[in-house]
Amino acid sequence: FPRALNILGDCCWDGTGVDRDLAGAAELYRRAADQGYPPAQCNLGLCFEHGDGVEEDKARAAELYRQAAQEGYPPAMTNLAVLLLHGVGVEADARAAVEWLQKAADQDFPRALDLLGDCWLEGRGEDCVDTWRAAELYRRAAEQEYPPALCDLGLCYENANGVEEDKARAAELYRRAAGLGYAPAMCNLGVCYLNGIGVEKDEDEAVRWFQRAMEAGSPRAAGILGDFCLDGR
Repeated sequence: FPRALNILGDCCWDGTGVDRDLAGAAELYRRAADQGYPPAQCNLGLCFEHGDGVEEDKARAAELYRQAAQEGYPPAMTNLAVLLLHGVGVEADARAAVEWLQKAADQDFPRALDLLGDCWLEGRGEDCVDTWRAAELYRRAAEQEYPPALCDLGLCYENANGVEEDKARAAELYRRAAGLGYAPAMCNLGVCYLNGIGVEKDEDEAVRWFQRAMEAGSPRAAGILGDFCLDGR
């Protein structure tokens, strides 16, 4: 039964109820993928993309994502789009990437909405930049509490990209994403406190957020804290 194989693969991947076993997870995903089960095709694609439990093969990953994407599975559509955007395992094709992102966004998949917003903001795969459309896509993903979109929508409000400037709203969106553990939003919130952007200026609170962001893996926050140390602050 492919769904059971896929879920059991997840258990092996996460170490839930069993010892963590990436090779065992990949084999279970393969058995389910061989039956044409899109979630397993996508999961096996991730294994090949990152070399987890199998030998890395990005072209094989792209093919598995494509198989699942053609069955209408939004995570696979999005993963394939990312590979197309960056030319990983496939020839780079920004227009094709945007087409796949749009199909996934049509199903309200939050990661696709956010990445499609990035494309409109940067003019990737399209003939023009459309900040209003980007902000609207971020909003749709943010309504699902998707941390990167909350942060991206905050940047729109902070910098008046596609929306009317509202720095207090920006800080609140950063706070929501930070509360969900998103390091870039923690760092942005720290900058807000450091400079009094949408919140009352509070250097001690800024440092606390920079420290949390650094611990969560933000190189920008680490650099800012390093500057503080050099300045003796």
